[in-house]
Amino acid sequence: QSRLVALRERGLLLCLCSRNEPDDVFCVLRRSECVLRAEHLAGHHIRPLLRKSEGVAALASGLGVGVDSLLFIDDNPMEVAE
Repeated sequence: QSRLVALRERGLLLCLCSRNEPDDVFCVLRRSECVLRAEHLAGHHIRPLLRKSEGVAALASGLGVGVDSLLFIDDNPMEVAE
């Protein structure tokens, strides 16, 4: 998390794409041990039934950039392959 925040401080835009419940996601981001905060995010797409590829495309569109300008990081190889 601290590396992501450091990248943000260098000018990169951080976005979050999640299939969790929005309240759960923002609850985690408010925890005292969490370095990454909601205010660090340039955008988010959080929907339980979300296909992450659709969420990433929506984030890119909202930011006015192509998906080729984004770096997608996920701990699930299936999500990355999609």
